[in-house]
Amino acid sequence: FYSFARAPDAKPQYPAIVDFIPPGADSGIIRFLGFDILPRRYGEPFYALYFQALRPLDRDYAITLYLADEHYQLRGATELPQATLVWYPTSRWQPGETIRVLADTFTWWSGELPEFSVGLGILNGTDVWDVGIRLQPRIRESRLTPRLLSNGTLLHLMRFCQGKRRPQPMPEYRDRLSEKVQHRVSARVGDWAELIGYRVETTEVSPGGTVRVVLYWRSLATHPPAHTVFVHLLDEQGILRGQQDNPPVFGTQPLPLWETGDMIRDPYAFQVAADAPAGHYAIEVGLYDPTTGTRLPVMGPDGASWGDHILIQDAVRVR
Repeated sequence: FYSFARAPDAKPQYPAIVDFIPPGADSGIIRFLGFDILPRRYGEPFYALYFQALRPLDRDYAITLYLADEHYQLRGATELPQATLVWYPTSRWQPGETIRVLADTFTWWSGELPEFSVGLGILNGTDVWDVGIRLQPRIRESRLTPRLLSNGTLLHLMRFCQGKRRPQPMPEYRDRLSEKVQHRVSARVGDWAELIGYRVETTEVSPGGTVRVVLYWRSLATHPPAHTVFVHLLDEQGILRGQQDNPPVFGTQPLPLWETGDMIRDPYAFQVAADAPAGHYAIEVGLYDPTTGTRLPVMGPDGASWGDHILIQDAVRVR
């Protein structure tokens, strides 16, 4: 009877190896092998999720999908159990067999979000909002850009934009960028990263408005130490009038997840100070150690020192 859930010859559309580890444990108990997107004519897509038990499981874990907005803040969750797990719960899984879980119990509506993401969580319990019962994902391999949502407790699966009839997936692969770089920089930041370039999506704004910038990075090392990106808006006197400081991609793709050669699309959206005077503004970008505040040195493409930041002159005009 359980053969409907077994998939011995599975070849996921988006393969991965991610181990889910109980809080306080050192090793994983459930391995995620990847997923398929099952588009529908209208509405939210369904997902085929592939798993293996790494050892006999003594309890039934919930497999839950989460909806996040363009800033990767959670907006919804599948609070109903997946039907596959009702018939074949994790306590019955045999180590080594591949299980296909159809995820189709959506209680959210993404239509109000022009861009959104879907994340995966495995829970030792039923309260989808209890962070303490979530198993911790540890990414071992992934063709897609590795991201973790909700303070590292959820695995990012896919980013979507709204289409005419249904959401459209926007896969981001770690070995290439998903869009063209508008302005190239090729500046080395410390020993860990190269700022390939940037795109300023908001070139004119009023005080109190939002500036949107996208940075494009290349990783120069595997699993670098954690550093914070700073994006600062400076007026013509060099006074700070807006900023956003966080690990890359709103904190979901910190440097320790990077591998050598990874390409990272890193968006920012921050407010201009309400009392900001009119004029032409610069943006400064760089990385700093969050424990000491020390900025990393920057070298230009010719090897010359640029100090401790990259300065983008006349990036934004405030009206």
